[in-house]
Amino acid sequence: MIIYRIARFLAHPFFNLLYRIKVYGRENIPQDGGYIFCPNHTCNLDPVLLAVNIRRPICYMAKEELFEKRWLAPLLRLVGAFPVNRGKGDTTAIDHAIDTLKRGRNVGIFPEGTRSKTGKLLPLKSGATVVAERSGAGIVPVGIVINGGKCKFRCGVTIRIGKPIENSEMGFEQGGTRALRTVKNRLTGDLLELTGERQA
Repeated sequence: MIIYRIARFLAHPFFNLLYRIKVYGRENIPQDGGYIFCPNHTCNLDPVLLAVNIRRPICYMAKEELFEKRWLAPLLRLVGAFPVNRGKGDTTAIDHAIDTLKRGRNVGIFPEGTRSKTGKLLPLKSGATVVAERSGAGIVPVGIVINGGKCKFRCGVTIRIGKPIENSEMGFEQGGTRALRTVKNRLTGDLLELTGERQA
């Protein structure tokens, strides 16, 4: 991930000049092993805003449409991003995420499945929890709040990194969809608190 680290090094001062970014909870970032980072999603720049402000690389699961742009696709692949065909049960993307996690790398998945246009958290999809169940990885919830709702020059951006939900806490040994639903509900609660929609 040398190219990723170089890109982050170059982009960090640029984005912190464009926006007034504050990051809380860096101590919650696991230092070893692969984890699933699950931010809320209100802005197209969310993955970049998070990536340039934490040291551990994140390989993002990104919508397939982005890879159809000739100039953008090579850049996305260079930093470890991979495509997902949303809404069609893309097993190839899930398998790639699982393989990435088992190799000790982090994966970024927006659990809402799409960008919220209202700024409010959307109902979560099951993708992140399915990947957690099959990979044995933990989940790191992340709340990203953009003041005013839009990424404008020098707008305030607050990133809150929550405590990891370890895989051993998820109850997958019970099997069935109940455990998946329980984890999704817990992740929903964590994201609501981290974004301020629900007071801790």
